[in-house]
Amino acid sequence: MGPHGRATVKADDYVESDEFAIDVSSWVDPWEDSEPIVAERAMYFDYNGIEGGHQALGAVDWSTCVFDEAEAGGRPGGAGFHDWYELYFAEGCTGEGFDEYICLYNPGSMTTPRVALELIDDSGRHETYEYVLPRNGRTTVRVDDLAAGRNVSARIKVVEGNTTIVAERSMYFDYGDGIRGGSVAPGVPRPALEWHFAEGYSGL
Repeated sequence: MGPHGRATVKADDYVESDEFAIDVSSWVDPWEDSEPIVAERAMYFDYNGIEGGHQALGAVDWSTCVFDEAEAGGRPGGAGFHDWYELYFAEGCTGEGFDEYICLYNPGSMTTPRVALELIDDSGRHETYEYVLPRNGRTTVRVDDLAAGRNVSARIKVVEGNTTIVAERSMYFDYGDGIRGGSVAPGVPRPALEWHFAEGYSGL
């Protein structure tokens, strides 16, 4: 790309899918001498008759070491840090008309981390499932198969492998009186005391 320029890549041109489905994860990495860039992924779909699209920025904050402020002054692998990495999702629904997936991506080539997916529903019930992620690969979890008919939040923790991961949650819905579409969101690497939203609408 030239200065102040942009480029669009159609992933279908590089990873074809005719009679079978292929899950694709991507990592955009500028060359060593390049300036920082911004990357977004747009997807357009016909999922079981639900037509729509969604977009997401690339993940910059991957899962991060969990820091304990009570042990301030620590460093990765030392005092103040625990030996795991976490990501959080507040939203999730597997009720009627909703399909939810969590995609787990291991961008590393050295380890196959063991990951714990913890689901938390409105009643406070916690359920944990474990997965091993392939090197430079991804695993897709259909949350409906684990916690059907519920609203669920999720916490993802690397419990073995000492590496960062990327996670996204995608949802497809046919909700209410014909509201159809999809949404996607990256995992949040840490809770915060404040969150701000500019957009919101509750009218007809």
